[in-house]
Amino acid sequence: MLYLKSNDNLLKGFVFGRSGYEIKGFYLHVFVQPLYLLDENINLTFGYKIKYDSKDFWEIDDKKDNTKLFIELEKAINKNSNDFLKIFDSPESFYKYYQNKCVNLRMVEAVVLSACYSLSEERFSLIDKYISILEKEDLSINWRKTLLEQARLLKLNITDEKKIKKDIT
Repeated sequence: MLYLKSNDNLLKGFVFGRSGYEIKGFYLHVFVQPLYLLDENINLTFGYKIKYDSKDFWEIDDKKDNTKLFIELEKAINKNSNDFLKIFDSPESFYKYYQNKCVNLRMVEAVVLSACYSLSEERFSLIDKYISILEKEDLSINWRKTLLEQARLLKLNITDEKKIKKDIT
């Protein structure tokens, strides 16, 4: 993993992962992850896989000169740092980028918490929408029920700026 030093409560970087299909292949992912989300792992939801020569994976051969590969990796990392990661300079930039791209509850949670953490005026309407979404879910599933309880608690404390940052982190 490579990551960028940051003071904005967002972990940004690149993860290298072994390919399950090609013995010499590996994946390169670029990601951003809010540090105020409860997660024990690096979450690649907020990012994407960087392709190489129209393939999903990169390939290294220990029997060949890999200089070209390393040059291409460096270019890809620099390009994606500039094109993607520089977008995210604050929790506010995170929620603004992802607010219309949510495809699951965890993404909505990240957007709502980012809006709250950045003290955006939109946090009030976003938390109401989030609670409404959660109330329509199957609450017999414990993690969904927990998300709803946490969202309701956050709504109670949403106007106290000091308490928001304490509750989120």
